[in-house]
Amino acid sequence: MLMQLKRTLELSKMVNEKMSTDDADELEQLKDNMKDLMVSPIGWHTMGIPLLISFVLSLLAFTVPQTSIWETVFSLMAWPDKALSGGVIVTGFIYCLVMFPSLTLIARGNHTALKTYINLIYFTLAVVAIYFLKTLISALFGGSVTTFTLISSCIGMVFVLVALSCLNSHLFFKSNAFYLHNRVWRKQLKLRNKTHSK
Repeated sequence: MLMQLKRTLELSKMVNEKMSTDDADELEQLKDNMKDLMVSPIGWHTMGIPLLISFVLSLLAFTVPQTSIWETVFSLMAWPDKALSGGVIVTGFIYCLVMFPSLTLIARGNHTALKTYINLIYFTLAVVAIYFLKTLISALFGGSVTTFTLISSCIGMVFVLVALSCLNSHLFFKSNAFYLHNRVWRKQLKLRNKTHSK
């Protein structure tokens, strides 16, 4: 089902393993392979659009169930409701704190960051899916669910699925090839600078 995403991860892992070499010819060959996968040097894939869209949509999807989650936490802990927004803001801040470095490192061709980011998307999918099912079951069995809550849970589910499909796209595969190409290129420049400085 997620074949493109699997290919993207395999490509990233392969390049990560081959980056241990200092052989100029091997690095040049690796860079050329990434060029071939990109097809063209300039295009939508160089702008990081799939990654950016997936981040924005996953962030929006993640914020949808937060009010409900924190209402439950606050009622269990008998905390005052006026501090509810604090819990939502702190959770969103922590989510962004993990996501932003991942995005930056993915754009630099980092394999670990890519795996971390994908796991965060899966985590978001799990949170949103549980909220969606809870809301749907409550609505079907006469629970106190407002129309807004039902619609927002559906929208959250759509957002996270679109975020995942952005990562499972051929465009993201090409974007990742572009990021990896630049990583190899940076290593080549670093090796050249070392050679010239001797």
